[in-house]
Amino acid sequence: MHLPFAPQGITPTEPPSVGNLAEKNWTSPGDQICGVTLDSGLLDLLEWKLVALQFQIKIKEELEAIASRLESLSSMSESVQNVCLEMLYFANYSGDAHSSIVRETWARLIDQALSSGGFAEACSVLKRVGSHVYPGDGAVLPLDPLCLHLKKAALERMEPGVESVGNEDVARALLTACKGATEPVLNTYDQLLSNGAILPSPNLRNSHLSEVDSQGFVVSPDMADALSVVPFSVLRNLSDKLYEKRKNAALEVEGIVKQLAAAGDHDKISAVINLLTTDFTYSPQANHRKGGLIGLAAATVGLTTEAAQHLEQIVPPVLNSFSDQDSRVRYYACEALYNIAKGGEDFIVFFNQIFDALCKLSADSDANVQSAAHLLDRLVKDIVTESDQFSIEEFIPLLRERMNVLNPYVRQFLVGWITVLDSVPDIDMLGFLPDFLDGLFNMLSDSSHEIRQQADSALSEFLQEIKNSPSVDYGRMAEILVQRAASPDEFTRLTAITWINEFVKLGGDQLIPYYADILGAILPCISDKEEKIRVVARETNEELRAIKADPAEGFDVGAILSIARSQLSSEWEATRIEALHWISTLLNRFPKAHLANILEFSVHWVLQFLNDVFDTLLKALSDPSDEVVLLVLEVHACIAKDPQHFRQLVVFLVHNFRVDNSLLEKRGALIIRRLCVLLDAERVYRELSTILEGEADLDFASIMVQALNLILLTSSELAELRGLLKQSLVNPAGKDLFVSLYASWCHSPMAIISLCLLAQTYQHASVVIQSLVEEDINVKFLVQLDKLIRLLETPIFAYLRLQLLEPGRYMWLLKALNGLLMLLPQQSAAFKILRTRLKTVPSYSFNGEQIKRTSSGNPYSQILHHIPSGSQISEDGDVNQEVGNSCLHNGINFGSRLQQFEQMQSQHRMHAKSQAQSRNNSTSLKEAQRPEDPLQQTPAAEMDRPPSRSSRRGPGQLQL
Repeated sequence: MHLPFAPQGITPTEPPSVGNLAEKNWTSPGDQICGVTLDSGLLDLLEWKLVALQFQIKIKEELEAIASRLESLSSMSESVQNVCLEMLYFANYSGDAHSSIVRETWARLIDQALSSGGFAEACSVLKRVGSHVYPGDGAVLPLDPLCLHLKKAALERMEPGVESVGNEDVARALLTACKGATEPVLNTYDQLLSNGAILPSPNLRNSHLSEVDSQGFVVSPDMADALSVVPFSVLRNLSDKLYEKRKNAALEVEGIVKQLAAAGDHDKISAVINLLTTDFTYSPQANHRKGGLIGLAAATVGLTTEAAQHLEQIVPPVLNSFSDQDSRVRYYACEALYNIAKGGEDFIVFFNQIFDALCKLSADSDANVQSAAHLLDRLVKDIVTESDQFSIEEFIPLLRERMNVLNPYVRQFLVGWITVLDSVPDIDMLGFLPDFLDGLFNMLSDSSHEIRQQADSALSEFLQEIKNSPSVDYGRMAEILVQRAASPDEFTRLTAITWINEFVKLGGDQLIPYYADILGAILPCISDKEEKIRVVARETNEELRAIKADPAEGFDVGAILSIARSQLSSEWEATRIEALHWISTLLNRFPKAHLANILEFSVHWVLQFLNDVFDTLLKALSDPSDEVVLLVLEVHACIAKDPQHFRQLVVFLVHNFRVDNSLLEKRGALIIRRLCVLLDAERVYRELSTILEGEADLDFASIMVQALNLILLTSSELAELRGLLKQSLVNPAGKDLFVSLYASWCHSPMAIISLCLLAQTYQHASVVIQSLVEEDINVKFLVQLDKLIRLLETPIFAYLRLQLLEPGRYMWLLKALNGLLMLLPQQSAAFKILRTRLKTVPSYSFNGEQIKRTSSGNPYSQILHHIPSGSQISEDGDVNQEVGNSCLHNGINFGSRLQQFEQMQSQHRMHAKSQAQSRNNSTSLKEAQRPEDPLQQTPAAEMDRPPSRSSRRGPGQLQL
């Protein structure tokens, strides 16, 4: 400390430092004292210590003389007194704060402040000057006289009402003067309160009791009872930094409380608890808070069986300490509550608050606190399982709020409590399972294997209880399971789908309103990458579909159809297939109802959703999976049983073929053949023919007719239809079918010729062949003709080849085949095949009359121009048959049909010319090039090459 000035007559000199003394050699090796050799460095240090001490004594004497001379000056300023105090403390090297000079100087400072500014000014001076001169190194201020001086002054001003003085003013001034150090102040009050001789009056003693507690903080007057029964030394030890002192103090508190309890003095017990709570557990000093906690625990132990009536005071401050910033305080809070809990189950009324605190402590950053909380948690579990005061209804909301916490320690804590409570027979945890089921499933995806295992074990136990329970709330849990079945975690999905499987088996009518949601969860799992999930999902799907439910029972057909429709766009084939199975099941199930009213209601109920499903089903026809397409067709067939939807189906089907040529090429045969099986081939072909007859896109109509004609000639599913067409000349049904198909078949000459050969109208086939002009015989025509020639060699046309054995009876057949032969290039394979076949025709059955009849050119030209009555016109096989109307045969007006064909071909020729003209007018060289040019080389090469197995298309594909 720097002196502002040096006392008169004394010249301060700076003694050498310890370092300088060590550097200097003051003694020789021979220096001895009393025969003992002394180290030179030690001798130098002792000499300089003596010099410093003598110098300090001189300074002290001079300062005391100055102070004594200044005593007569009553108006000495505060600054001068401050200087004197600094000088005194500098001189008082021994730390004697109670010297008469120091006490008198402080007394003069306080008196001067009281006279000039009152009690508040005196406290201010004490704070300001004391904090400035307080050494803080073990030496202290003269706190005893300062405290008494200020208390006397306060009483003198309070009694006459001169000045308002607070109870805490003196204590706060002393604490500030000591720079916040509580130990000196505590010792001062302890001494003043324990030694009544020092206090001059009872009023002053009562003032001390009501003013300061062991911490130096404010104590209300009603604390006097507590302070009167608890020695101040106990309170001081209770806040000591050493655990042993706090423990011993707690034992004394236990004994005091035990005596008070035996005497029945619960008011003083409450005062002691209040003192421990207010002045210790809520203290800003950590050691005080530790002492307060151990003191409360000791008080509880001392109360023994009477602790219940004081738990409202004891437990809340302990719970509050669980959130203390000091980990050691939190640890002692666990220890305190552990000892409190051992006193009995009465504290169970605080269970929710204790559970909340333990939940937080389970994730504490301090390992010791976690360990203490774990021990406390086990004790609380034991108490709860044996208590009849525990309320599960109040606990469940607390549990539900914390189930989605991600901290692994908290999750273990929660699962542990769920498992323990579920093991108690009197607690129905199953009834509250929907409240925390989602949280348990959420833990299945935890990164910790231990937590996943614990959650799975708890869920397995609950599932077993569900199987054995007569009443379970399946509905609420089903909603949770549906959401968890879509979890990205594999284990969670497997567990959820397993639960759903059991629910479907056990739930019965309760699950009917949730069928749609369950189906929405099952269908994606059918295509899961994990085989176990797929197996369980398929089993569940079959179980669900086997359940017979009715809309009147809450079965939402619309929701089921919506779910199935949405899954049609799934990227997984298995899911799409099962979705179609569901739609088909619904459409087939309801019309089979036994009662007419239910039948009518069910059909209407289902069909009202078909418009929404229809477009999705049509798009599904382009699915890459053949199995999906076949199922789509089955669903379409169910829908098309209604005439309105049948027409709509065929129209949309033709539209899809028009806009997507690849669909017609790749799936056309498959779709048409399957529809013919499901919806009656004749009905399908008649509807298609009606639609194509008025088709505006002539190119598409021609391609479509060629495709239908090829299917008709080759498909085994259409054998019955072919048999009906073969009877066109003798059977009215066959005649109607022939006429119905003829109108649209006119779009393709080769299709008409094939239809006539199939229907055995050979004469009309010959006429059609002869009506062809140059524009009709193009590359496409020759390709189709090549296919027809090859088809004539198949079993389908075996009857036609056998008819060649009677050329006399089937002259028009022979002429038609020869006409086709004349249209083929001689170098083509088809020409050679047909010529070889015609060479085998026997010549023994020809007669002149028949040759004359068949060599007259086009018989319809005579019919159309001359029409003589009685003319005999007949098809092959009916040579002697008389026909009433010359142009009719079995009601078929072939002349009118020929006109129809020629008109349609005329439209095609005009369309071809307009397209050619449009290409010629194009400025682009690429667009000006005729599309037929690159194909000119293909017919001959293709017709010269026999068909190979590798060039054949698979089922459901057309080569056009």
